[in-house]
Amino acid sequence: MISGKFISRTIQRSPGSIFLLGYVLVFPALLVVVLSVPKETIHLKMNALHTPFLDVLMKYWTFMGDGLLLIILVTGLLLISFRHFFTGLAAFAIGGLSAQVLKRLFFSDLPRPVKFFELSGASEQLYLVERVDMHAWMSFPSGHTATAFALFFALALTTRSAVAQVGLFVLALGVGYSRIYLSQHFLVDVVGGSFLGLISGWLAWLWIRKVDRNWMNRSLADVKR
Repeated sequence: MISGKFISRTIQRSPGSIFLLGYVLVFPALLVVVLSVPKETIHLKMNALHTPFLDVLMKYWTFMGDGLLLIILVTGLLLISFRHFFTGLAAFAIGGLSAQVLKRLFFSDLPRPVKFFELSGASEQLYLVERVDMHAWMSFPSGHTATAFALFFALALTTRSAVAQVGLFVLALGVGYSRIYLSQHFLVDVVGGSFLGLISGWLAWLWIRKVDRNWMNRSLADVKR
């Protein structure tokens, strides 16, 4: 019989396991909600939970899933090692591109919250954060969530640090929540994007892990010496 101590040690020693544990604890429950409650009902309930502080926080946190900021973050990984850099770059590319392919080929006519409630004649029920550019279509999946989970899970797979993994999971989770808070996506879009990102991050890590080159473990600073 597997003891609790053995499971605890396995989690602590396995890179990415704490990030994955957080995902397993949170997202299956959200999936149950998505499958049992209409998406507009969920969104209105979540949309009602807003404060001035969260307005500001979520407005800027959402950029953690934006292409430009993520490229800057990925470039910064060169200071750790080329392996971290290419892992992050691959995760960003796979997660972002797969989300865009799904959006444009299969869900291009799926309305986002603002357009959805506008078409249903209930747009006045939505609380919107000021000075946020709202999008209307290609709701599923959430691209910001997919790229954030892809990058941060791939990085979590490179470390055994519990603190780092928890931090990376919180960053990814915050991006997903920000997309709902800002009414850019429904919960189902975020759940779908997170799963897509998780798979993308794992594939990226697996791919770069197979590259057996000594220079991959060096950093940009090492090269300049």
